Amino acid sequence: MDSKELAKLIAEMLAEKHVTNIVTIDVTAKTAITNYYVVGTARNATVAKTASEYVQDKLEGENKDGIFASAKEGEREGRWIVLDYGLVIVHIFHTDLRDFYDFEKLWAEPDGSNVERYMTV
Repeated sequence: MDSKELAKLIAEMLAEKHVTNIVTIDVTAKTAITNYYVVGTARNATVAKTASEYVQDKLEGENKDGIFASAKEGEREGRWIVLDYGLVIVHIFHTDLRDFYDFEKLWAEPDGSNVERYMTV
């Protein structure tokens, strides 16, 4: 599975757990740290924690490819959770922090060509 496929898969997983405003941002031309950011908004800490645990369980528990997060931050508070899967880094923000940090503005191309939005219910 390449990094674009992994980013899309994670976005879909987040949507299943009621994370909204999900985007993937291709940052290959902007940083050597990773290829994609997956960014989503959780309305509260419970949603953020549940989504984080779900992604980890699905990728690490059921996946035979051995996809494990090399770093995890913010799980206890649930206001900004970061899961580092190497070529894909996941950011699950509480609503107010998502608005404050405005990740798309920081990492998107001016024309938005490197951002893909996912429809969520």
